[in-house]
Amino acid sequence: MENVRLLSKYDIKRAINTVITKYNCDELITNEYFDFVRKELDVHAVNFSFVEDVFPSKYRLAPDRESKSRVAKAIMDYAKNHDDPFIATPFRYLKDMIEYGRAMYDTCATWKVIFVQADGSVIIPCYRFDAPENRMSMLEHSIDEIYRHRGWEITDRCNECESFSCVWYLSQNPLNIADAYIRGLISLIKYFAISRIKIKGC
Repeated sequence: MENVRLLSKYDIKRAINTVITKYNCDELITNEYFDFVRKELDVHAVNFSFVEDVFPSKYRLAPDRESKSRVAKAIMDYAKNHDDPFIATPFRYLKDMIEYGRAMYDTCATWKVIFVQADGSVIIPCYRFDAPENRMSMLEHSIDEIYRHRGWEITDRCNECESFSCVWYLSQNPLNIADAYIRGLISLIKYFAISRIKIKGC
């Protein structure tokens, strides 16, 4: 948080991507979170994604379905009534959480990006299928060779990820995420209009 305050001190553009877990649901439902990032951290743009428990563990971080729905509704309500901080999360993602308790998409599109691991390897098609036969080194193989790996075929039928916003974004029709850009433009127009009024008023 001190680093975020330093960014503010030197007027460096900044936004926060917040991961929603069962431990921070309440502060989003009560709007405490929004007051804190705006007043205490001087951050005026935020984005959200729900955590997903993907590895076997007795420690679970994901909120239950009812909590997901309540949080998503609270975020949407806040975004509809406040411009600061600006909520960059597309409403479609939040609506999916309210209606279905998970992110909805027809087919996974992780093939649109390549995640390179620290050792130079690529897991095909993603971490869920991590195995020696699904890893190819960027240092030893061309991009074309990596994309010819049969592991990419899994994406045509995989619908495992329930909360990952990154997978959701990749797998969407651009129209489903356009609302966030439109709301962002409207927010900027309001900001500059108010700034001009204040300057003229001086």
